[in-house]
Amino acid sequence: MKAVIVIRPHILQGSVLNKLKQNGFYPLDLPAASLTSCQFDDMESDIAIFISQPGVMFGPEHLNTKKLIAVGQKTGAVATKKYGYTAITPQQQSSQGLLELPDLKAPLDQRIVIYCGQHHQDRLEKKLSDRGARVVIKTVYGLIPPNITPTYDVPQNGVIWATSFELLSMFKDYYIDKFQITCLKNYGILSSSVNQNQVQRLGFKGGFHPLDQPGEDTMIEELHRIDW
Repeated sequence: MKAVIVIRPHILQGSVLNKLKQNGFYPLDLPAASLTSCQFDDMESDIAIFISQPGVMFGPEHLNTKKLIAVGQKTGAVATKKYGYTAITPQQQSSQGLLELPDLKAPLDQRIVIYCGQHHQDRLEKKLSDRGARVVIKTVYGLIPPNITPTYDVPQNGVIWATSFELLSMFKDYYIDKFQITCLKNYGILSSSVNQNQVQRLGFKGGFHPLDQPGEDTMIEELHRIDW
């Protein structure tokens, strides 16, 4: 049985479970967290940056900016639909990809507002500030433990698709530590945003499978390459 655990919140899962089934895998729906909104005061900007889809979902109702930048095609599509701006998206779906965009290479005295979650790290903020931008972080959502009680047997081995270190850490705390589903420690980790040292630090023993790019299609391609 080729078990694949999807740990991202339900609101972000879309059709990934069906895609996994269609490709011959056995998907398990074990979200590591739920999303909750945070209060914030919005402001005008020269450039608005959305790191992820939740940033758009929980972001301002109306946006007053000159340019909109989003990480990932899906985030860009959601932002374009909500705000009416044509979103600029980097080819490489990462902070480094953002920094290679022409609009962010020399943003001298530009006010850049980044809409993100509570778990956001400030590396992007620092690099943009070093380039002369006036950067403001708007925390628009947070992660809370899921309100779920596992009611079915989990296969002894499989792969966890980890879309962030924060979610993987919360997954361990909730399912392994709280509910004592210890076989999950034997699962491999598939991720573009988590490194091998982080995986080992959390105590997972099933191997690490790095991804060059985030996204469902890249994840499924790598799953087919794994020696099950």
